[in-house]
Amino acid sequence: MNTDNLISNLQSNAAIYAVAAAAALVITVVFRKWVIPFLYHTVEYAIYFAAAHSFLAGFVRAFSWFREETEFKNFKGDVVGDWTPYTTPFSLDFWQMSLYNPQWLFWLELAIAALLLYVVVIIRPTRLKAKPMQNKKPKPGEISGGSSYSDKLRAAGRGMKSARPR
Repeated sequence: MNTDNLISNLQSNAAIYAVAAAAALVITVVFRKWVIPFLYHTVEYAIYFAAAHSFLAGFVRAFSWFREETEFKNFKGDVVGDWTPYTTPFSLDFWQMSLYNPQWLFWLELAIAALLLYVVVIIRPTRLKAKPMQNKKPKPGEISGGSSYSDKLRAAGRGMKSARPR
């Protein structure tokens, strides 16, 4: 990734980016009820996708190493000599289909990305709500771990009994 072009673009268009950032901040504050959950889901999805991409790249590399470095490649004797090891890009260029050695690995990664998107958005949507205020005053009998004697009598269906007989 060439960062020189990015830095020169940021320097030449600094005013435009500053105005866009201020507008984005205002929109985020005004519509925070919708923007904050969207940003939360986006970051969560990016973390899950990065983990899945890393796992797939590691698995493919381990598979290729196993096939090349062990006797398994000549188990049946039908492995061709010009076999190239499986590869996936372990960088930010994961969208370039030409970097995947078997082309089906690209489609597998897209299927994993779609499955993760389905899980994050549909199956387990996050609701960002404020917790309701709770009363700090303890209920009777809560400190000792049980309810009071009068609560137990009321639950049993009897009224309060007098301490003195009449």
